[in-house]
Amino acid sequence: MPQTKATFYLDKDLYRAFKVKAAISDKKISDLMNETIRNQIKQDEEDVKAIRSRANDEVESYEEFLKNLRSDGLI
Repeated sequence: MPQTKATFYLDKDLYRAFKVKAAISDKKISDLMNETIRNQIKQDEEDVKAIRSRANDEVESYEEFLKNLRSDGLI
């Protein structure tokens, strides 16, 4: 896969932790970063799918929600 060089800045402690994780897992920092970004994008995609799957759900007002909690004896 073609690669592109990117420059970004990390908190010093975060960078140290990332270096240690790379060393422990015997991976390059760039490989770990690619894996981390891929996982985040995948998680975001799953979140979007979940939100879209509920787009047609019935919406209840906050007031109605509170009323139901009261009637159920929960508050």
